[in-house]
Amino acid sequence: MNNKISRLFVLTLCSLALLPACKQTEQVTDDQPETQVIETTVPAACAEYSNHLDVLLCKNEDLSDLATSLASLTAKAGVTFSDEELEGLKEDQADWDKLNTACLDSTDVLNCVRASYQSRISELQISTGSRAINSSANYICDADKHDYITAVFYNQTELPAVVLTRISDSMDGQKMAFRVRSGSGAKYQGRDVMFWSKGDEAQVLWADDSLSCTQQEQNSAGI
Repeated sequence: MNNKISRLFVLTLCSLALLPACKQTEQVTDDQPETQVIETTVPAACAEYSNHLDVLLCKNEDLSDLATSLASLTAKAGVTFSDEELEGLKEDQADWDKLNTACLDSTDVLNCVRASYQSRISELQISTGSRAINSSANYICDADKHDYITAVFYNQTELPAVVLTRISDSMDGQKMAFRVRSGSGAKYQGRDVMFWSKGDEAQVLWADDSLSCTQQEQNSAGI
C-alpha cells in the first residue's frame, strides 16, 4: 500500500484486526471415536472491547465478513484513487462513520448496521470499478428546463444500485440509490433521492424536486 493511503484507511484496517480474536476452535468429543473440530464465536473474547460497534462485529460473523470486505475495498481505493479522489473518499467515510454510529440509537441495531455496511460496500464497489455496469438509460424530465437524468444500473453490487446523474439549467448533481421492494416496476431509494421506473416512465424525487421523466433511449435490455 503506497503512501497515499491516509491515516483513516490505516485506522479502518487496524480496527478490523480484532475480528480474528473473536474466533477459536474447540474440540467436541461425543460417543464416536472421532473428534470433531468446530469453530465457535466466543463471547468472552468480545467482552474485552468497550466499543459497542466493535463488540457487535465481533459477535456476528456476517457483520465481520462485511467489515472485512469494506476494509479490502478501502485499501484498494487507497492505492488506485488520485489525491483528489482520496480527499473525497475521506469525507464520504467520515459521513458514513456518523451514520453507522447513529445505528446504536436504532430500534433494530443489528439490521441498521448491516444495511449501513452493505450500502457503503456497494458505493466502493462502484467507485473502485470492482463491479461492471449492467445497463443504463437516459431520461428527460422537463423539456422546457432541459432537465435530464442518466441512470446507470449495477446489479452485482452488495446491494443492487443505480447512479443517477442530473443535468439541468438550474443544477447538476449525482446521487446513488439502492433497490428496494416495490409492488411494480423498479424502485431505488437513497439519501435525498428516490427513483421509480415503470416501462419508459420514471418518477424521481431529488431533494425537494418531484420529477416525471420519460426514457429517451434504450441502452441495454432488461431495464
